[in-house]
Amino acid sequence: MQNKTEYEIKKLSELNHAQVEQAVAVFIDGFYYIYAKAVSKDKTLLKKLFIDAFDYDMVYVCLYEGRVVGFLGLGNSHKRCIALSRETCKRLLGSFKGAMIYMQMGGILHEITVHGINEGYIDYITTDDNYRGQGIATRLIKYACDTLSYESYTLDVLSKNTTAKKLYEHLGFVQTNIKKNLLVKLGGFGNQIVMKLEVDKAKKEN
Repeated sequence: MQNKTEYEIKKLSELNHAQVEQAVAVFIDGFYYIYAKAVSKDKTLLKKLFIDAFDYDMVYVCLYEGRVVGFLGLGNSHKRCIALSRETCKRLLGSFKGAMIYMQMGGILHEITVHGINEGYIDYITTDDNYRGQGIATRLIKYACDTLSYESYTLDVLSKNTTAKKLYEHLGFVQTNIKKNLLVKLGGFGNQIVMKLEVDKAKKEN
């Protein structure tokens, strides 16, 4: 692992334009297996779709030597970190397909998933391919636990993503539920496993 002093974590709103584009690219690469099937295989189009959809104060990135290498999007009991625009969907994808994508994806991306004021929801977490296995995701989650006011964090992980599930278990997340989402199932991703981390417990273990 690289020396920890070489890493820095910032909000998306604190980045320059080039770094924002890097962050969106890391996000698209990390979740391309989903959005390529559900929306489009065109990465340039996907970047245009999402770059203005993020709440820039709800996304945290890990930088290494000024370059974005990790991405963490957080939601809470009031909102999610992504709000798709119907108009942008229709402009980029066409009137009919755009409206359908907005209705289908928006229903998933905009749904409030935690309800306590002290609960955080880890919407998205991913790492640049070149920095996998260097503790970036762990660093981002620990940053959230140490610096933000949430008392617990919930996340969904796909049942077929066994590597991610093992990481979350290592960090102290425990399984609390299984969601059976038809779109996720039809996409070949299995089921959505809901996991929760109590912040006080996580701090004690670290």
